Amino acid sequence: MKFDYKPYFLAEWIKREINVEVNYFESKEFLTVIEDLRGLIHFYNNRPQDDFSKWFNRLTKRYWILFPFVFQEIKSDANKRLTEEKLFSIANDNRQLFRNAIEACYQSNVFGVNWKIAKIAFVSNHTKVTRGWPNRKIEHWNNFFMKDKEFEKHVANLILYNGISVADAQHQLIFNDGHAFYNSLLLLLFTEGSPELYRHEKKKFIEMFIRADTIKQQLLASGFIRSGSLETNEEISFAIYEKMKTYIRQPMKWDLIEESVKKEFNKWVMSKNVREFFLGLDKDHERFKFWRKFIPTLQDVVIIERNTMLMFFEDVVIMEILGTGAVYVYKKEFYKKKFDHLVQRYLAEEEKVKMGNIYYHRYRLSRSMLMEKESVVRGGWLTHSGGWQDKFDNFLKRKLNWEVKESEILRENQNNFTV
Repeated sequence: MKFDYKPYFLAEWIKREINVEVNYFESKEFLTVIEDLRGLIHFYNNRPQDDFSKWFNRLTKRYWILFPFVFQEIKSDANKRLTEEKLFSIANDNRQLFRNAIEACYQSNVFGVNWKIAKIAFVSNHTKVTRGWPNRKIEHWNNFFMKDKEFEKHVANLILYNGISVADAQHQLIFNDGHAFYNSLLLLLFTEGSPELYRHEKKKFIEMFIRADTIKQQLLASGFIRSGSLETNEEISFAIYEKMKTYIRQPMKWDLIEESVKKEFNKWVMSKNVREFFLGLDKDHERFKFWRKFIPTLQDVVIIERNTMLMFFEDVVIMEILGTGAVYVYKKEFYKKKFDHLVQRYLAEEEKVKMGNIYYHRYRLSRSMLMEKESVVRGGWLTHSGGWQDKFDNFLKRKLNWEVKESEILRENQNNFTV
């Protein structure tokens, strides 16, 4: 006879102790009772105080211990005091009130009275509440209950400075992804995070960033950029670029971020664009080696027809054409009057293609439409003939008054930016 072992008692214990712990507060039964209780409170809010008192005192402990979830709905100060006193009294010999009060704190991210209730229940029923807990978890709660404010800050410090992961903090302190406290904690973490945090919690960061509104996206992006993780965690870097582009392209999405931070991100984007444009053809491309030193002062890049790149600097727009093409240097004012509307239309079409609103470019922009030799800065039609690097440097230094030494460019921009 074949014998199949079925851990019946273990399965029943898991069902009773673990699944209830995880799912009870999201169950239809629980939510229905809370909604009914909330409705009754709204009703009695409009009745004389004595009516609320009589109704409240007729309830049983089964309902009283649910009041942490609806306490904020009570309007009358006298009724709030009545409720507080009852819950403080019950907390002395009811371990479930600890769990309910903590859950209510996490759900609303409002601690106040519920935190006091949870603390009384924890201390008064310590043995029952902590039965089966490891010492580490008990220690975390003992320390947590020493706090009367800045609760997210306390947990954030555990994660940032004590080597605890977000998942471990959730397990030890019994909060989950659906809690308002969790979202507030993540926002705090990701605005003050370290490279290690972003590496370990990359998925959580991207999920939160994508869901966030414009203001929170700026807080999250700023924290990440300041951590110095642009190069080492490019999945997040590209997620930020996908939503916010750069402060040059979409200034309103960066208006709350300090100048140095948004410029640092812009330099990272420019380095990627320039690197991909040149090195897609040749990893040792001499033109990349030349233009690389000017990336710290580069504001924007637009690539058309795969072999033509527009580089936007503070004073000029430079068009570089791979192959046998020349370089065109236009004053920025001239470029804006003559060519900017063409390029903006092209970029708008490109964005529609990326978003899936259209399947192909209905507007074609070719480099020939931007080639006007007679309108370049004097001497600003440059060819890549022998010794061209020195010729380019001389032109940029003499005609545009640019610094052309890489070490000086980096020093002037006060940022040892590498590409």
